[in-house]
Amino acid sequence: WHHELICQIIQGLFEDWERGQDDDTFKQRITQAILNVPPGSLKSRLIAVFFPVWAWLRRPGWRCICLSVNEDAAMRDARDSRNLIKSDWFQSMFTPDWTIKLDQDANSNYGNTKGGVRLSRASGSEIVGLRGDALLVDDANNPKEAESKLVREHVNELYTTNIHNRVNHPEKSLRIGIQQRTHAEDWTGYIIKHYGQ
Repeated sequence: WHHELICQIIQGLFEDWERGQDDDTFKQRITQAILNVPPGSLKSRLIAVFFPVWAWLRRPGWRCICLSVNEDAAMRDARDSRNLIKSDWFQSMFTPDWTIKLDQDANSNYGNTKGGVRLSRASGSEIVGLRGDALLVDDANNPKEAESKLVREHVNELYTTNIHNRVNHPEKSLRIGIQQRTHAEDWTGYIIKHYGQ
């Protein structure tokens, strides 16, 4: 049941964003969301693999920045997402009128021929100069470092100073996070305290 709920939330956020692109008078209900689920709940697949592909089927020009707990996870999800797009099943099922660009086809940065871009980085990386229609954060905290106040504060400070504002439109772009809780003062706790509405 939680898979369906997560998908409904993400789809609702995207559809609001999409409507806001077509209607300047439309006020999006929610632009920021954080979802907490235990490990092994398919969270990375839903937010970092399937969602960007689904969004490109709706809006191929959509641009997202995908952040994950470490470089390996970020690259794994980017690769899986791209492999899904290139699969014979996907191509025959959806027949998109776009393809992955030949000159922009790296795990960390690939785009499509309709202007869509997916940038993938570790959550502790610098992303200065990059912007997207959405920030997707999958497990900002490493559970192995949950007890380190210094590491938690670094993750939280980096989000405020370097990540939160890396969107195309401060009021309309989406910021979606999903993670397991690791500490009362982890990234989720920080977001609720400082960005909660």
